[in-house]
Amino acid sequence: MNKRLQAFAKWIRRWFRQDTTGAWTAIATIAIAIFTFLLYGVTSETNRTTQAIQRAYVNVGRVETGTVIVEGGVATAVRIEVPWTNSGTTPALNTSSRIGWGTYPGELPLNTPITIATQDPSLTAIGPMGATNTRGIIPIDYVRRALNGERLYITGWTTYRDVFPSTPWRLTEFCWEIVKVDETPSRIQWTGTSCPGERNCYDEDCPDYKERIRERLDEDRARLGTLRQQ
Repeated sequence: MNKRLQAFAKWIRRWFRQDTTGAWTAIATIAIAIFTFLLYGVTSETNRTTQAIQRAYVNVGRVETGTVIVEGGVATAVRIEVPWTNSGTTPALNTSSRIGWGTYPGELPLNTPITIATQDPSLTAIGPMGATNTRGIIPIDYVRRALNGERLYITGWTTYRDVFPSTPWRLTEFCWEIVKVDETPSRIQWTGTSCPGERNCYDEDCPDYKERIRERLDEDRARLGTLRQQ
């Protein structure tokens, strides 16, 4: 091996003596290639940092009151408005939000899937630093069960894309336990606390991230098929 290295070094020295211009050109080419590679790495890191700072971040606000819906003199449901806020400096695109609810006889075990009734998704876009609401219509029977001692949970999630290409689907989830329910003829008020487990989460930190995104893609395909039939 040492003889091979010595022969290679000898060849390099001979090459420099015979063609100095070509040698320096080769060195300069290698230096430019290395510089370009390093610059690409810096640019990529800068782009990732810019996306992290400017990307859409959709957050959910708490709801602790609802309007009683009366039909024929009988209370039938409670209407709630769940606020979503984009705290990012770029839009949240193709946003789809769902609201659901369920009652359980006791405390919800950690990370146990919640069996909930959900309504059709609400589709919208949220501008930079903008906000929107998703309306939920909860049958009054669920509130009655909560008044009789059962645990009432309101949960929901939103999926969306940001403006940057080649970035993953985004997800925001929430889950509240409704406690201290106070009923009046026209309004229901309560205090909400976070559900146990990892049910208030963002993006890939949500344990059911893949499931939620798969549901969203299935919804989009079904919606596209309906549009084609019209």
